[in-house]
Amino acid sequence: MEVKRKGMPYGQLFKIKVFTLQLQTLFKGAAYMFSTNGY
Repeated sequence: MEVKRKGMPYGQLFKIKVFTLQLQTLFKGAAYMFSTNGY
């Protein structure tokens, strides 16, 4: 079982995961704002 994947270190993968989570919360917040505004 390989611990390290070729090409992408674990730290970078973690950063990408956190970034996508932040994007998801941002989109959810925007959708919530639009729904409350009645658009």
